[in-house]
Amino acid sequence: MNRQHPGKSPLDQYLSRYAEPETSSLGDARPTGSFKRALVVACYAEPEDFLQQMNIPDESETLIIIVVNQPDDAANAESAQTHRLLNSLRQTAAATAARNLLVIDRVTQPIPRRQGVGLARKIGADIAASLIAERKVASPWIYFTDADVKLPPGYFQPRPPVSGTMLYPYRHRAANAEMQRRADLYELHLRYYCWQLRDAGSPYAFPTLGSIMAVHAETYAQVRGVPKRNAAEDFYLLNKLAKIAPIVQLPGPVVAISARASTRVPFGTGPALAKIPEDSNRYLSYAPEAFDSLRATLTALEHLALQGDWKLDDSHARSWLDTLGWQTFAARLADVVDPVQRTRRINDWFDAFRTMRYVRLAARAFPDQPLLDSVRELLPDAISSQTPAEVLEALIASEKRITDL
Repeated sequence: MNRQHPGKSPLDQYLSRYAEPETSSLGDARPTGSFKRALVVACYAEPEDFLQQMNIPDESETLIIIVVNQPDDAANAESAQTHRLLNSLRQTAAATAARNLLVIDRVTQPIPRRQGVGLARKIGADIAASLIAERKVASPWIYFTDADVKLPPGYFQPRPPVSGTMLYPYRHRAANAEMQRRADLYELHLRYYCWQLRDAGSPYAFPTLGSIMAVHAETYAQVRGVPKRNAAEDFYLLNKLAKIAPIVQLPGPVVAISARASTRVPFGTGPALAKIPEDSNRYLSYAPEAFDSLRATLTALEHLALQGDWKLDDSHARSWLDTLGWQTFAARLADVVDPVQRTRRINDWFDAFRTMRYVRLAARAFPDQPLLDSVRELLPDAISSQTPAEVLEALIASEKRITDL
C-alpha cells in the first residue's frame, strides 16, 4: 500500500491515484442533489425491465449507479440486447427526470474481455466513492448487487459496523422446478464449503457473491477497489477486504438471487448451473476428508503462530503447502518473533485463495464425492432428507443455530 499523506484520507488518495476515469468525466450526468446511499449494479445483456424486478426499497433516497457494459468480444445477440438495455435506461431517466438514476455507458466503448465485470463494478463503485467523498452521498457504505436479484424490504436498514464489509444472507430462486433443483444443489455446494471452512477454523469462511456485498468506502479504498477480472472479481475483492477489516455476515434480510444458466462468464453461478447433472445424487463436491486435512494444517499453523514451533506430520499436507509457496514464506516468517504478528502474517498468507487451492490439491488424494451424501454425513438433521431442497434446508437451519449461539 502507499505511504499515507498527512491530512489526506485513504479514500482521497485512492480517488486521486487509482479511480477510473469515469469518476471525473460524468459531465451533465453528475448528480445535482444528495442521497442517503449509493447502490452499484453492473449490467450486461439484461432484460430491459430488470429494475422493476429488483424491487429496490427506499428507491427515491438511493442513488442507483448502473454500469451498462459489454466485453469487446460480445456475441451479436448479447450486444444487441445490451444496446437495447442502454437505450431503455436512458429513456427511463429522461422521461421521468429520475434524478436518482445514473446510467454509465461502457457499451459504446466496450470493456476489455479480460477485465469484464470486475472493471464494470469498479467503475460504479469508484463513482459512488467519489460522491461519498464529495458528501453528495451520505452513507459511507457502497452497496453492490446484480441485475438478477430481488432486494428485500428493509435491505438498507441493518445498522452497519464502523468499517469493513457486510454480507447479506441469500437464497437462489428459479422460475421452474428443474432450475430450482439445480439452484438448490449449487447453493448447497457453496454453503457446504463455507460450513467446512468454518468448522476447520479458517478465518475465510464466508460466501463470495458479488450480489450480496456492502463495503465501507475507506475500506474499499485501502484495497484499491474491485479487481479488474472477467470472473471471480468478488472472490478476490473479499479476499483482500478480509485482511484489513472485519467481514460481518448479517442475519437478514435475505437477498433473492435469480438462478439462471449462463455462459456469459467462464465460471460462476451461471456456468455451474448449466453443468449440474440430471441425477442429483451424482452431483459431486469436495470430500469431507479434504477438510479434515485442512483442519489439521490450520491447527499446525496456529500452533506455529502462537508457539513458534512448526510440526506437520502429514507428508501430503506438507507437499501441498510447498506447492503453494510455503518454503519461501516460512523463510520470511522465521524472523518474526511476536505471536500476534506471526498470526497476522500466516492468516494473510494462507488466505481464501490459498485455502481454496489447498482443498483442491487435497481432492487429488480424497476424490470428490456426492454432495448430498457428504452433507447427510455431516448433519444429523439431514440424514432423513431426500431431495436437494430438504438437505439444503437442514444445512441452513444448522447455520442459523450456530449464528444464534
